[in-house]
Amino acid sequence: MPNIMSTIRGHYLKTTDSYYYQIASYTPSKKVSGKSSTAIGYLQRPTAPSLSATKGTNPDCIVVTWNQNVSAKKYFIYRSYNSSAADSFKLFDSTTQTSYSDSVKLSGYYYYSVTMADVNGRVSGRSSFDYGYLGTLSAPYSVTASSTYSAYIALTWSSVVGAAGYYIYRSSATTGPFIVIDSTTEISYNDSSFTTDSQNIGDKKYYYTIQSYSKSGKTSTQSGYCLGILKGFPCPAHLTATPLYNKPRILLTWDSVALATGYCIYRASTYSGPFVKIGSSRTTSFTDTTALAGSYYYYTVSSQKGVGESAQSLYISAQILSPPSQVISFYASGTAAGIALSWSAPTSTVSGYTIYRSVDSGKTYTMALSGYYSSAFDSVNSGQLIYYKIAAYNAAGEGVATTSIPAKRLPPATPTSFAFTTPGSNYIALMWSISYGATGYTVFRALSPTSDFTQLSQATSTTFTDYQVQSGVVYYYKVAAFNPAGESALSAYIYSTAP
Repeated sequence: MPNIMSTIRGHYLKTTDSYYYQIASYTPSKKVSGKSSTAIGYLQRPTAPSLSATKGTNPDCIVVTWNQNVSAKKYFIYRSYNSSAADSFKLFDSTTQTSYSDSVKLSGYYYYSVTMADVNGRVSGRSSFDYGYLGTLSAPYSVTASSTYSAYIALTWSSVVGAAGYYIYRSSATTGPFIVIDSTTEISYNDSSFTTDSQNIGDKKYYYTIQSYSKSGKTSTQSGYCLGILKGFPCPAHLTATPLYNKPRILLTWDSVALATGYCIYRASTYSGPFVKIGSSRTTSFTDTTALAGSYYYYTVSSQKGVGESAQSLYISAQILSPPSQVISFYASGTAAGIALSWSAPTSTVSGYTIYRSVDSGKTYTMALSGYYSSAFDSVNSGQLIYYKIAAYNAAGEGVATTSIPAKRLPPATPTSFAFTTPGSNYIALMWSISYGATGYTVFRALSPTSDFTQLSQATSTTFTDYQVQSGVVYYYKVAAFNPAGESALSAYIYSTAP
């Protein structure tokens, strides 16, 4: 008899049901014999995996694992809330791995079973079930806190199974309230958040508790409290740092600490440290002679009392500046109101800018403007060509000035909206729009549009009333704006008959 996996009508057998077979022979001429008696055959199911589930080892999930089958293609996971009801197991997920993490939310017992599908599509029966349940997150124990002259209180505690990290609580009293001050994934912590720049002599007592938390955010109860003490020998207060630009050096000063026999000076290149000791002093000042121009430095100072040392003070920063580099992209452009100046700041530290002006083609320069701004405006009172240059400055001095650039004030634009106002008896009233940068306006009049327009009057406002008219005569008017740089072109004419 052929193997049961032989092809029948082009298909492979994949189920575990029974199959019934009969055989008939045939001759070369296709004559067929009678059928044989019936034979029964069936495929053997794959073996179900052996399964186990975690019991209280993880507060976030129940981990189900089973043995690997080399012919397995996929595993199907069943779950039930009742082990005694076989039909209560429901398929709820599948995987190609040999473990599964079930992130259940509620506490209680969960029952699991698994089936396997092999590469030929055959499916095993369900495995024997196993139960699992979530773990509870315990509070850390063996919590300790240091008692020291250091700038921090060192905390340690025991590791908690299933914890992703720990919250640190602090209070100034055993009765609380305990407030969260930080969190960490380690089993130690240095608390320096209480450091102040003061000279309080007494010891400072702080009480701490620790709380575990899991990856999903579940938390334990808080541990019992422990006491940490920051010893009362004070650090120096009111630390100052003054750059001495002519050296270059940085002078440090601080307040005296009672009973101190000396002071230690620390320096770092960033505010977060590390701070390295660079010297000591028996007075309340110290000069750092190794500071380099252009670099930022951060300093702290501690008090010494015999062989003991206080916490370090709050840091102070200082920099020995160099004069700024040259200003970038300096521009000067004339307008009707004056000269508009603009530039881009250099990359170095700048306190302000000085703009120099020359009215003799760049032979001599005088200061025109000085201050901290990113643009300026020079309201010159002439249309003369003026040369400008600019230099940046800071506490270390003035940088190199730019090359000079010329500009001059422009005459104003021709006034617009030239028109008559409400006519009156024995006069003609005119008005026009403001011309930017104009210091005044000239009104011209003629008796015909083709004759010469002669100056009639000048005005500082945008209105004019012509009382020198004769009734019935037609008058033609034009207006121009002027400033110290010159006069604009005349407007188009308008005309009116005197009433």
